[in-house]
Amino acid sequence: MRGLLQNLFCRPLNLFLKPAEPAGCAYPLQQSRPMTIDLKGFKKGVDNVHSDVCLSPKFLAQVKGVTASMLQQEMGRGSPGDKASGPTRQAWEDFRGSYSRMVEAAIHRAKAEGGLPLVQMVQLAAIKLILRHVQAELDRLRQELKGALASGSGSESNRVELNERLAWIVRNRARLHYKLNQQMLSQLLKVEEGTIGELRQSLLGERWSLPQELMANTLLYAENPLDDDVMMKHYVLMGQGEDNPYSFAAVDSQFSYLFQQGKPPAKSGMTQQGMRPRNRQHGQPYRPMWMSCSTPASTRGA
Repeated sequence: MRGLLQNLFCRPLNLFLKPAEPAGCAYPLQQSRPMTIDLKGFKKGVDNVHSDVCLSPKFLAQVKGVTASMLQQEMGRGSPGDKASGPTRQAWEDFRGSYSRMVEAAIHRAKAEGGLPLVQMVQLAAIKLILRHVQAELDRLRQELKGALASGSGSESNRVELNERLAWIVRNRARLHYKLNQQMLSQLLKVEEGTIGELRQSLLGERWSLPQELMANTLLYAENPLDDDVMMKHYVLMGQGEDNPYSFAAVDSQFSYLFQQGKPPAKSGMTQQGMRPRNRQHGQPYRPMWMSCSTPASTRGA
């Protein structure tokens, strides 16, 4: 109610005050950097259409092993009598090491002949491999359980258990897809933030061959970028209640304050850098939008 009254009080004042421009705002607005990858630098494969990439067999084996361990762990959580520990610390170290050695080889080769697009192609191929493998393993597990049920073999209790496992996978598929991708891709990001980035900087002059926002984008983890759980976890839908801090009245009042202040208050702990108006011009109402409550990497559409 307080925010609504403040908003109603500010609007009449705006009629008598000179409209403020965003460029003259005391608080700098957050500028989104374009995220572009020059795909023209990628060499075409044998069909002259696609780009062929041969990844390290050791990295491929690590992806398969870690995925299998995580699935066994998650399936154990769905069955009270079946528990699995999941990937060990050594397994994660081997996973990161195989990726690190593969990218390191690509960097040295790019220094000699291929340039930065060669490193980008290896990174994108590794990300695509993980996403496709997780998708394929979930499909395979579901088909195996359906086949076991259709065969009709086994006792009645065994068929009940299989049916419960199948139902659990169907209910939790989106969560499993997100969790497995998130855990493996975050390991790739950890490698990129370490010595690989330093090596790339020294040899190629670029700390990041792919934008950091792309590799840390949470939408990569989701099977469907419009999944309800992803939206609720990483984005905040503007509320409808008057007292909701993310309601239209609350956000609109902050924009009025933002563009009318000539200089920031002396002792104000407010930070407005994260707020950026979109599709809003003077005299037009503000439209509700999705506001990211996570890192810039969670920006939709990246």
